Amino acid sequence: MEASPFVLVGLYANLKGFDSFMNVVILISVVSIGVSAVYGGSRTLTALAQQGYAPKVFTYIDRSGRPLMSVLLCLAFGPLAYISLSSTGTTVFEWLLSLSGLAALFTWGSICLAHIRFRAAWKHHGHTLDEIPFKALLGVTGSWIGLILCVLVLLATVRCPSPTSLVPLYDLASTSRPCAAPLLSS
Repeated sequence: MEASPFVLVGLYANLKGFDSFMNVVILISVVSIGVSAVYGGSRTLTALAQQGYAPKVFTYIDRSGRPLMSVLLCLAFGPLAYISLSSTGTTVFEWLLSLSGLAALFTWGSICLAHIRFRAAWKHHGHTLDEIPFKALLGVTGSWIGLILCVLVLLATVRCPSPTSLVPLYDLASTSRPCAAPLLSS
């Protein structure tokens, strides 16, 4: 398929000009998302640099108020979109998707673990739950459930899919799909 389903609807319904109109709408949407991502990403990177969590070079703001170095870094990742045009684009996309999923697992697992440790330290220092202004709905139990689920999903993720069963990490010959093994090997 070479066209968007919305464009194809116009073509199949013989609506003259509808396909071009939908292409313009899609193009404007994609450009808008890209501009929004660069804007938000560059401002976030600049704020991190100002707080000392990113290299100091990203604190530079020009006379017009634009964080140029941060914008340039964000724009540098834009050409990754052209990987989809390559013959191995699907494989690269699956790797990037897997990495973002892995990052989400680590993030939520870290949040759950931080909550568990915070509440243990809070109790250890003699504080009560009445002193906490915001409480998690399920408390520490919910964080334990979340942490266990993150670990289970992570364990399921580091196994390679096979047509017949889940194959251990070291058996890469039985599948052509990407696996976490290259990320975990040294």
